[in-house]
Amino acid sequence: MIIYSQYEQTAIKVALTAIQQTLVTDNVLSSVVQVENYLKLQLADEPDEWFGVMFLTSQHRLIRFDKLFRGTV
Repeated sequence: MIIYSQYEQTAIKVALTAIQQTLVTDNVLSSVVQVENYLKLQLADEPDEWFGVMFLTSQHRLIRFDKLFRGTV
């Protein structure tokens, strides 16, 4: 696992917030690749597997992403 400095952690959080806002305001989850990229960003720093859920509008805009539990299904 990569250890990030406080500065790097802050930069990552700012970038994730910007991406999250884009996903809420734009219809960017229109392909499997876009969903995969988003989930990689959300879960990249996790050492364990997570089961999560993405809540979407009928236009595929992200409302919220929640991690429900960790471990294998």
